[in-house]
Amino acid sequence: MTTKISRAVVAAAAAAAMMATPSLTTPAHAAPMPSAPIASPNAVVAKLGSRGATVKSIQYNLYKLGLLSSDSITSYYGTKTQAAVKKFQDLRGRRMTGVVTKYDYALITKFGAAVKPAAKKPAAKTPAAKKPTSQNTVVAKLGSRGATVKSIQYNLSKVGLLSSDSITSYYGTKTQAAVKKFQDLRGRKMTGVVTKYDYALITKFGAAAKATKPRARLDGRCLTGRAICIDKGDRKMYWVINGSVKATYQVRTGRASLPTRSGSFQVYLKHPNWYSTLYHVYMPYTMFFSGGQAVHYSSEFARIGYSGAGSHGCVNMNSRSDAKWLYSQVRVGDKVIVTA
Repeated sequence: MTTKISRAVVAAAAAAAMMATPSLTTPAHAAPMPSAPIASPNAVVAKLGSRGATVKSIQYNLYKLGLLSSDSITSYYGTKTQAAVKKFQDLRGRRMTGVVTKYDYALITKFGAAVKPAAKKPAAKTPAAKKPTSQNTVVAKLGSRGATVKSIQYNLSKVGLLSSDSITSYYGTKTQAAVKKFQDLRGRKMTGVVTKYDYALITKFGAAAKATKPRARLDGRCLTGRAICIDKGDRKMYWVINGSVKATYQVRTGRASLPTRSGSFQVYLKHPNWYSTLYHVYMPYTMFFSGGQAVHYSSEFARIGYSGAGSHGCVNMNSRSDAKWLYSQVRVGDKVIVTA
């Protein structure tokens, strides 16, 4: 009996050792598979309504990764935990189910183990705690997403504190650094967090600055009909109808070894959530125009920007909402013009 137990313990330890800690900078399309095989990887570990130690472990690791607040570590799998799981799945190129399988649990645990939680600072002793005013209400901070973040980024770009490439609707470290610079210039505490007061200031100064909106350089083929016009050199994409630019986007195109093909094409297939079996990644709001090359949303591009090598030939968008809107406008048969 003792021999059997010892063997089981050794086998379990060996399997755990084979599961190398994943790099936090690993691209989403290359989420590391645990070295040791997982029995029934799609078996559900936790979902909305679950309770217990496993849920608490999931919440703690999501908190360490900055996807969940500490006050949400409750051992109860509620809507906040579900939303954090979906964010994690999206960042790792997984299907956003909000349900934790054995495979998801292994990934969350390994990524969480690689991060040291921030040390809690003791609360300062004050005669009486000041009640926060509405001006101190947080509007956006590191990890936030959405239209408000995009507005902040646009105005910071107009006052020369953020590059136009960083207008992504995601509040990353570059946006945080730009906010700190703005706060420093205005004599504010450099928190990197945008309060209602900061937002009003950023908007005010942004409105006073002249927008440096470049004039679209459209290829002649884009001036008639309905066309998606992609300029690889400027990393810009335009949605154009009869020569009128309806929307402009920052895009990422193919890497040197897998370039996006130049030329005149047509959208021949659309799919709201295509899955690439070649690169094992979801491609939301896919619009194919040349072989396997397509315009689609990329969670990796949204997360790392232009710091990577580039796409595998597709034209990537960094805003899911923008990609969804464009997908709703484009029809099969619309032109796709790609220029160098």
